[in-house]
Amino acid sequence: MLRKKQYRNQFIAVNLLLSNIVMGGIDTILLYSGDIFRNAGISESNIFYINIGAFSLLFICCFVGSFLVDRFGGYRVMVAGCVVLLCSQVLFTVAQAIEHLSPAVTRPLAVVAVFLILGSWSLGINSSVFALLGEITTDRTRTTAYGYAAILFWILSWLGGFIPPYLILYARAYALAPWIIWTVMIIVYAITYLPGVREKTS
Repeated sequence: MLRKKQYRNQFIAVNLLLSNIVMGGIDTILLYSGDIFRNAGISESNIFYINIGAFSLLFICCFVGSFLVDRFGGYRVMVAGCVVLLCSQVLFTVAQAIEHLSPAVTRPLAVVAVFLILGSWSLGINSSVFALLGEITTDRTRTTAYGYAAILFWILSWLGGFIPPYLILYARAYALAPWIIWTVMIIVYAITYLPGVREKTS
């Protein structure tokens, strides 16, 4: 499969796009959203309800995302989701980094960034990935590519849950930096290389 360029490109695309589900820093946000809200000055009694709202947002955005994918296609929805995700990651990082300058402003911004990250991930990335994978693969490559991508996906899922505590402990405000770098790479790949893969499989 990897000997032919066309099949090799499909293999690489499937692995990158499926890995993108867990490499955008979503686990960092999901695992520590309570701490983020608490740091923003939200009372303990309200954090529970805000978390419910945040997780409800995931479901709503996924539902809306399915219609957007049907209307605009998986590629456009995925790229748009990644761009919004990147902006949200940067907003969150900046808000955390300059928190000491104006907590009253930066802490609410961090909360807004959390909701934007969750929304862009659910609506743009999670909703579009399988539709897009179907577009860029053929019957000859799909089973093999999905199999290897699933293995990589679960390895990265473990890393995505294992690394965040150390990032928060040592990187502090810049805990999302590795995920920002990944998101930039995915956007560049999606814009420059992915259209060629899609054209060769259409």
